[in-house]
Amino acid sequence: MILQFSNTTASISAGGTTTFCQPASVQIIATAASAYNWSNGATTQSITASTSGNYFVTETGTTGCTAVSNTIPVNVNSIPSISGFTPAGAMSGSAVSISGSGYTGSTSVKFNGTAAAFTVVNGGLITATVPAGATSGIISVMNSCGTGTSAASFTVVPATVPLAVKLFIQGFYSGGGQMRAVSATGICDTITVELHSTASPYGLVYSLRPILSVSGTTSSSLPGNSWGNSYFVVVKHRNTLETWSSSPVAISLNTSYDFSTATSKAFGNREVSLGDGNFALYSGDLNQDGSIDLSDISVMESALNQSLGDYQVSDLSGDQLTETADYCLLENNFSLGISVSHP
Repeated sequence: MILQFSNTTASISAGGTTTFCQPASVQIIATAASAYNWSNGATTQSITASTSGNYFVTETGTTGCTAVSNTIPVNVNSIPSISGFTPAGAMSGSAVSISGSGYTGSTSVKFNGTAAAFTVVNGGLITATVPAGATSGIISVMNSCGTGTSAASFTVVPATVPLAVKLFIQGFYSGGGQMRAVSATGICDTITVELHSTASPYGLVYSLRPILSVSGTTSSSLPGNSWGNSYFVVVKHRNTLETWSSSPVAISLNTSYDFSTATSKAFGNREVSLGDGNFALYSGDLNQDGSIDLSDISVMESALNQSLGDYQVSDLSGDQLTETADYCLLENNFSLGISVSHP
């Protein structure tokens, strides 16, 4: 309601639209009076409004009477600003929280140019779904004032991510970065690669069964949701000592871990030098109980007495025979008193 005093009306009017984008502004003018006290603290007859708010003025007439004017709401919108997002990467169909400001009235959210379904939670938060076909890149949010983009790149994770692990087996090693093949196709053997949690009790999360090449390489795939997490990499072979990575390995879009370059790559330095700058998993844990001990000697002696050949755990050299050389290697490692070392 417009009030009157001394036959004077206290009212205000806007000199233009009251809903606009930064950095625009609008002038608000009051009717003539002796003094003015605006809601924003100004004391002039007119003000320039550049921020959102409800504006009104208290006018003082010549007789000293006061009256309060009508109120004019001003809505100032801004270009969206993205301060961050979580997670840093995810597969198609995953939810992403985008934090920032200026999200009220947003009309579009895109992942590297691909439009996504989204919900404006409030002016500082949007939830969006990673769209099918999106590629890694910036996230953008658009409203009537313009488009804001993220400083960081969002990673679109595929359904599976590769994991390459390299290692040598002590008994199979023939020199020059090569191992003996157990088949005519040039395959050294099959191994088990496990990924374990980094928190006690370090439980098993993923188990893989890749083929080990004669050059020590393996190739496996992990589910895409493993991306961004870290795990201990654990390697097992039918007659070697279980070996853990010295520290957790972060899973990226292309992860690799090489046990062969130093004993320090294995937890507790549980690897043996091959004498040519390469390092290998200890051979000799025939019953896979976590140590090279008398029980393994017993398995070896039984195999020798039976003259076992072909693919046997007692064949430490991979030549399809269980023989004295295998026993000697086992006995030497037994004398070291070694066992699995892990967190």
